[in-house]
Amino acid sequence: MTARKKTTVKVYHASSADFRWPTLRVDDHEDRHPNGLLGVWCAVENAEYLSRFGEFAYEFTLSAQTVFEDLPLHTLAMMSGRCSPTDYLNFAADCRKRGTTALRILEKDGVCQQMVLLDPAVVASCRKCERA
Repeated sequence: MTARKKTTVKVYHASSADFRWPTLRVDDHEDRHPNGLLGVWCAVENAEYLSRFGEFAYEFTLSAQTVFEDLPLHTLAMMSGRCSPTDYLNFAADCRKRGTTALRILEKDGVCQQMVLLDPAVVASCRKCERA
């Protein structure tokens, strides 16, 4: 049996808030799309489009214990048309009950360009970074 090498996963987040560590913000969401209630949205690359989401850019290194679940983008799009804020909160809670700590958002071709961290505890390190 071959032992699997643990890989370091880095993701990138932009925010209008200047913070030291990410947290879930579920108390007020009127200033953003309700799918933001799923968790902390991240890109797998420090992409230029992140600047639309805030002036501060962050690089998170995820814990080796992060448990990923795939969520096709078309499923997320269907949710967008019919889910209330409570539905998003319940969906995230159901994922956490299954042990999932991060969602990989899969494009039609199966490529993951974004992730949602359902639990900020999966962040092993957080640092501010330069914008792409």
